[in-house]
Amino acid sequence: MRRIDYDTEQYQDYARGRALTEQQLRAWISAFGAVLPERRPLAGLDVGSGTGRFTPALARAFGPVTGVEPSVRMREIAQTQSPHADVRYLAGSAEDMPVPSGSADYALMFLSWHHVQDKPRAARELARVLRPGGRLLLRANFSDHHPMPWWLEHFPRGLEVDASLFQPLHEVIAMFTSDGWRVTGFRHGPPAVLRHPR
Repeated sequence: MRRIDYDTEQYQDYARGRALTEQQLRAWISAFGAVLPERRPLAGLDVGSGTGRFTPALARAFGPVTGVEPSVRMREIAQTQSPHADVRYLAGSAEDMPVPSGSADYALMFLSWHHVQDKPRAARELARVLRPGGRLLLRANFSDHHPMPWWLEHFPRGLEVDASLFQPLHEVIAMFTSDGWRVTGFRHGPPAVLRHPR
């Protein structure tokens, strides 16, 4: 997938277009909590944190969170509109995170995997930053498990074109497991859960 420039225009409406109701946010945090260790606090990473849609809620529920986001404008909005005492937002990407090795208990990637340019490098970087046994919560679209939103019915090749932007699930699983990751769960809706290889 070609790189999307969020700094030129999309940052202006992204937060409003992707806003969650309190009920939706609680449902997602509950789904994340169901697959994370019970102890608190947990140190988390929100990789591709965007405008901070989940970051403060993760901090409130689980402990300190670092949002990693390559877009300058998206980070600026997150810092002004989604602040929290236990949240910091840093410039970085899934392939190059400015955090110490073994410093996080979990990483959330919520609908950001398709933006990653070098996916094998990102898998290695995620393994580097997570503690042994750490969890990757990967909520993504996959070309062979693609949702059928209502608007695609109005375009003859809509589903085909939209699905072409994403990897098939088996390819993503094979890439992670070849690096020693273990898939501990997969369901439609909630994120796939992968356990750190060490």
